Amino acid sequence: AHEGFGDETVVQGEMSTAQRRPGRAGDAAEAPVRVRTRGESLQWAFSNWCRIISVVILFVGFLGAVIYASAKLRFVEDVLPRISDPLMFWLFNVVVASFAVIPGAASATSIAAGVIYGTPVGVALVSTSCAVGAGVSFLIARYAARPLVERVFVKEGSRFAVLDQAVMRDGAQIVLLARLSPVSPYVAMSFMFGLTAVDFLPYIGASAVGILPACFVYVYMGDTGR
Repeated sequence: AHEGFGDETVVQGEMSTAQRRPGRAGDAAEAPVRVRTRGESLQWAFSNWCRIISVVILFVGFLGAVIYASAKLRFVEDVLPRISDPLMFWLFNVVVASFAVIPGAASATSIAAGVIYGTPVGVALVSTSCAVGAGVSFLIARYAARPLVERVFVKEGSRFAVLDQAVMRDGAQIVLLARLSPVSPYVAMSFMFGLTAVDFLPYIGASAVGILPACFVYVYMGDTGR
């Protein structure tokens, strides 16, 4: 009887062990995600706000410098001679395409490219510099503000989350349509796309293709008017 009891105990122990093994594997697979402590959350929020404030200060400073320069400098007499070199023009237009939210700034530089360089070279300079500028604006928004957007707005089932997923899924098409629209603000859209989940390579490729028609029109206007 004692041996039987012992055997039964061993069998029960083996069964209990066998029954527990799947449970342990399941527990490991369904392990809860580690939640940030209050101190870690405050540190995360502080670092993100510091990045956002730094970008805002830089942006406001640059905008103030542009406004001041616009009031003091005359485009034809002061600016055109300085951007007659193709490399200087290219760098100048990268800055304009990255930060200039003043309406008509990108159009003015495109027309100037037609006046200075003609249509073929002007289109090449404007399109490539605008594509680089679109990438700069995108990356600033992606790494400065996207983490805060994810924390505040991208929640499961929310409208922004659905829009975010749509942009990520059909990002190239949406970016291309936005760039082809004549009423779409170029720099503002670059920053806006940086806040979404669209991948960088489809974004920059669609931007480079989408700005070609407008680049050609403005550069050709400058070329024919010189």
